[in-house]
Amino acid sequence: MLRLGRAMVSLVAVLALALGAQAAEPLALVPQEADFVIALRRPGETVDLAMNVLRDQRLQALPQLQEALEQVPVRRFLQLVRYAERELGKPWRQLVDELSGDGIILAGKYGPQPSPILLIVQGRDAALMSRAMVLFAEVLEQELGRRDLPNDRRVHERGGLKVTQIGQAYFAVVGKAFLLSNRLEVFDYVAPLAHGQVERSLARSAKWRAAQGSLPEAALVWAWFDLRPPKQLKEVQQALELPGDAFVLHLLFGRYLDVFKRSDFVTAYVLADSTHATLTIHAPAGWNGSGLAACAQMPAGGKGAIRPPLQVPGAVYSSSFYFDPAAFLGQRGKLLTDKQRQAFEEFDKNSAKFLLGTRFSELVLGLGSRHRLVVAQPDRKTYGQDKPATIPSFALVLELKDPDRLGPKLAAIFRGAALLVTFKTRLELVEEEQGGVKLVGYRFADTEANRAVQNGVLFNFSPCFAQVGDQLVLCSTLSLGRLLVAELQREQAKPEAMPHRLFADVFSWEGLVEVLRSNEEQLVVQFMLERVQSREAAEKQAETVLELFRSLGRVELRWISEEHHSRLEVELKPQR
Repeated sequence: MLRLGRAMVSLVAVLALALGAQAAEPLALVPQEADFVIALRRPGETVDLAMNVLRDQRLQALPQLQEALEQVPVRRFLQLVRYAERELGKPWRQLVDELSGDGIILAGKYGPQPSPILLIVQGRDAALMSRAMVLFAEVLEQELGRRDLPNDRRVHERGGLKVTQIGQAYFAVVGKAFLLSNRLEVFDYVAPLAHGQVERSLARSAKWRAAQGSLPEAALVWAWFDLRPPKQLKEVQQALELPGDAFVLHLLFGRYLDVFKRSDFVTAYVLADSTHATLTIHAPAGWNGSGLAACAQMPAGGKGAIRPPLQVPGAVYSSSFYFDPAAFLGQRGKLLTDKQRQAFEEFDKNSAKFLLGTRFSELVLGLGSRHRLVVAQPDRKTYGQDKPATIPSFALVLELKDPDRLGPKLAAIFRGAALLVTFKTRLELVEEEQGGVKLVGYRFADTEANRAVQNGVLFNFSPCFAQVGDQLVLCSTLSLGRLLVAELQREQAKPEAMPHRLFADVFSWEGLVEVLRSNEEQLVVQFMLERVQSREAAEKQAETVLELFRSLGRVELRWISEEHHSRLEVELKPQR
């Protein structure tokens, strides 16, 4: 809250005394040496969206919000807002538009602390900003004095630009723009721009021109980061090196490391309205030219399409992703060091001893590239109400290249593993047939030994597996296994594909609410103890929190790979 208060004080500082030259865009005052820029393009519209969220009756009913509003930093900030309204003669919402209506920019460089940063607030009314500037300086001096920090005011001149220093804050005014920095030398680079030498600004640089086309005009917030400086770091170069010590990193996150390696910059932006919001992260590198690091996670030639995420009743999280382990295995001679390769070959040779005569590499080569993951409600049916489950069910759905050959081998391995487990923990075999598909599962027997394992944690699980066409289902509970078999059978009748996408995830807040309801008693007790309130009040608060979560709807993530570009989209879809 304190940091928020300081940031908003700086916003009120938007305050600018006209000096002469006036920049039409705040980006024109950012030196070309900047390594990153974060911009709030329309502050007023962003404030309105935030205020609409805060006005939600469910949020207003939460005592946590009321307690936050009573915190000293928040009350001091609200006092400051009222003081600014009185001194400047306008309501705060109008001040936001007139003092920052043309945007706010934070720019800086990577480097040792304190890294140089520059805040630019572009207003629309020079006369009003002139008055606000005086107010900002007075408030800053008083605040530093209240904390017994140096608050002497000094004036410096940098390239004909008057720079005022109070404490460790350096600020100046250029037309309608207010500039604030933590380093005085930053103004050595700003001064030429303030006097019209805009060819030295980031806005005129080649690195910015290459990136600006990826940022839509409608974006409320956008950001740009130059990736070239961090790629010069020795630690980063070692992580990107292949063959090298970080081969597991490349196996799991190869597509991202490959895109990072081939991109000079990355941009991000937010599009939002009253119904939804989308964050997009863009990089100028696609499937064309991808390297060996991405071979397991990037289809050759951009060909291939993932399957849609599986949507079953009670799902909390569902993911569909492209991952071809056989491709990585086929390139291991180039991706692994000699020592790593020898260790793998030895492991692969010995793996047949515990995989019923089948080598690990044979299993990997038999896997496809389109897989899915599901997390859903705890299984409350398999063991009955006397053993309430609290751990969410989860499942992995693997694609098989040759299901007729590989499926039976995997089934035999799973049955063998279950047999080994029974030597220590008693299991009961469960076999069901659903539309011609055999679901093989195991229940933990209701024995004293099983009940004693971590207070009955075993009864959250009833592991099972099934094969539906070329899809192998590995599931933690029979309840979720039945749902997935039915969903996969429906999918077979009407198959769908999602081209250009390398993963697609869906997170459901409503599904999470149902998981939390299984632990609602703990939530109620926690609220009773925290605020020393009656059970009835705590139950009402718990219900309010759960309904607030439910109203958040769902979050969808997707990675889209085109020939020369890649982007990650995160979309928030609240319930209406």
